[in-house]
Amino acid sequence: MSDVVLVKRMDIVPVTLEDAGEGNIFKIHDIIGKEHGSPFTFGRFEMGKSEGVEFDYDADGAACYLLEGQITLTEKLAGKKIREMKYEAGDVVYIPQKKDLVVVWSTESFANCLFVTYPHWR
Repeated sequence: MSDVVLVKRMDIVPVTLEDAGEGNIFKIHDIIGKEHGSPFTFGRFEMGKSEGVEFDYDADGAACYLLEGQITLTEKLAGKKIREMKYEAGDVVYIPQKKDLVVVWSTESFANCLFVTYPHWR
């Protein structure tokens, strides 16, 4: 059994995701995760102008709360675009765990988001 964990604001420092794609700005920090004995990952990400950062959701599901900015999410299933939606600050999106599901995150300006994935996204 794990102990209660407190992560101080000064310790939440997103790092650049190296495989975000050419010209995309995507920084992420897993705040709570496996190393804390948690069955899920809780984190934060921020994006600068980005044309599309892809994540595979066949191994985990996620809920994301947008704190600032606007994001366009494009869902692809088995390589085909099935839906595109925009969400803004204050909106929450749930992304199910689904075989062959890929979600593309993009923004024309800036986005700051909290997320929870289950089990762990990496």
